[in-house]
Amino acid sequence: MHLYGSMKANFRYQLLHSDHSTLYRKFSRKLGVDVRQPPQYNIDEWLNPQSPNFQPIINEAVFHYSSRTEAGERFEVCISTPEMKNAAWEYVHHGQVVLDGTFGVCSSRLLLFIALGVDGDGNGVPIAFFLFSAPTGNRATHAGYNTAILQKLLHQWKTHLGQKNGLEFAPFVAITDTDTKERGALLNVWPEIILLLCKFHLRQCWTNNRKKALHGGGEEFWKNHVREQLRGLEVECVAFHQAMKLVTKKHYRLINSIDHNAAVAVLQRQQVYLAVISKNAASCNAALGGIKHLDYLTMNWMTLPMWRSWSGWGRLAAAAAMKVPIEGVIPTTNHLESFNAILKRKHLAAWLHSGHRLRFDLLIHILITRILPGIYGRRRTQQEYSNWLRSRFSDKIGGRALAAVHDQVMGEVRQGNSLCWWQPDAKRDQEAAGIVQLQRLTISRSSDSDAGFVATCASSKANILDPSHSRYSLHIRRSGVGACECLDFCNQGGACKHLRALRICIDCWVQSGVEMPFTFPTSLADAQQIQTRTYSTSPPTLPPTINSLQVMDCPNAGDLSMLQVLANDPTTVDQLEGSTPSESEESDSGPTGDSEADEFSVSGHVVISLGLRASD
Repeated sequence: MHLYGSMKANFRYQLLHSDHSTLYRKFSRKLGVDVRQPPQYNIDEWLNPQSPNFQPIINEAVFHYSSRTEAGERFEVCISTPEMKNAAWEYVHHGQVVLDGTFGVCSSRLLLFIALGVDGDGNGVPIAFFLFSAPTGNRATHAGYNTAILQKLLHQWKTHLGQKNGLEFAPFVAITDTDTKERGALLNVWPEIILLLCKFHLRQCWTNNRKKALHGGGEEFWKNHVREQLRGLEVECVAFHQAMKLVTKKHYRLINSIDHNAAVAVLQRQQVYLAVISKNAASCNAALGGIKHLDYLTMNWMTLPMWRSWSGWGRLAAAAAMKVPIEGVIPTTNHLESFNAILKRKHLAAWLHSGHRLRFDLLIHILITRILPGIYGRRRTQQEYSNWLRSRFSDKIGGRALAAVHDQVMGEVRQGNSLCWWQPDAKRDQEAAGIVQLQRLTISRSSDSDAGFVATCASSKANILDPSHSRYSLHIRRSGVGACECLDFCNQGGACKHLRALRICIDCWVQSGVEMPFTFPTSLADAQQIQTRTYSTSPPTLPPTINSLQVMDCPNAGDLSMLQVLANDPTTVDQLEGSTPSESEESDSGPTGDSEADEFSVSGHVVISLGLRASD
């Protein structure tokens, strides 16, 4: 309600479509971007000291600029602010650089490559942006680059960084995805650089080819069997082995291999095994698909230079070059992938006009004047806060940094989570009895008197649509050491339901005189003492391979009365599965050892066909 002289009038403003354009244009002009002219003219004026629209901040941040004056040329802009230049020397010189590209950041057909380093706290730090146009006539923007353009821009960056203390800027290690064009450009600029491949992209390539090779006819059981054999070749469950303090390198297979000949031998042995089972009509199609996948690995990934880039050998070489522990070598490009997502979904999304992509002149202006200063401003704030914490509380904790004390405490907690002890837990005991009754365990016993039992347990979440939840591996040694790869054990420690199910079987066999007694620690302190005593005299070893195991049947539903007594579980069979007593009595009874396993010789090795049930 407004008063005009002596009269009162009601009115409202109505915004038209033309008003929206006017408001955006005024807002852009306030930022220093004239959207009434083509974006390339704005950039020319910002970088021209003779222009009235010259912007020193942008000129200082752009270390390379090439305008596109002819059809065969590219538009090129490379950005490195003074803070980015300092970060490159601090975190990447004689260190590791991550390089990857993205597209779809503006309305024009431009590609953006980002060089990123990682600071001492494990946080990604952008150190250079390389923005350039796709070639004329190129239909796919994401494929509009080659080794030559990347080499040119990387060389311009190297020249821009110059020298410090008489040394040229030189990263020792670079990690990329599986694109050979990026790798070639890096080698041409820094011939001595160690190139690593992202483990995620590597596994993705192998998984896609494995799916393609095994796609088609054949029995589902044999397809699953061959798939698990091929997956086991690539990498063992590292989390499981770390939880058990098991670091024997021979079990880390291809991805963590450090000997090229040994890695090649692993593939050859698997080819021999698949060649043998391919003679069986039921398993022929699956075995031939597995052989096809092994041929793909041999031809594309097992040449010595390529193997060094993705294997454990490459990470050891990188750690030695940078003089850091192997944990300090970045295994994936996840830092850069995360930064790309944040850049698009958070930083640039705040500047979009009704969801439309930005013009590239506005993109460059915002990156230099708003986004990058904001990123480094937050970094400074966090560092100042960390320094304040260190100075404020260091005298209270013996002169140590508060963050270091926190990491130490959390490390002790994680160490406790990796140990197995048997505290009372009625819920887990009941779930364990259900696992045994449903026969979800596949148990193997070693000839070693102290190795105990190795088992796999079918996950309750396992299904065709989510094959990642298939089977958990677990292990209980006679001395009292145990571990499982499920999240419950890895996050909480103590005996999970899978370990308790295996213990039910072990207790049943001990009670029946089949096995000698086992030790089961009842507290974390007892578990720590057993762990120290067990591994102080001899180094930890992995459970024996399947070739040396005796396959044992899990006690069946007919023995559930004994199992319930051992587990203090009052639940009945009907409550667990809804089956009748007669149905339970029809199951096979008792452990049988490996008398039913079929054995045949392959190149001097004994392979045991487990004869697993279809439900396994």
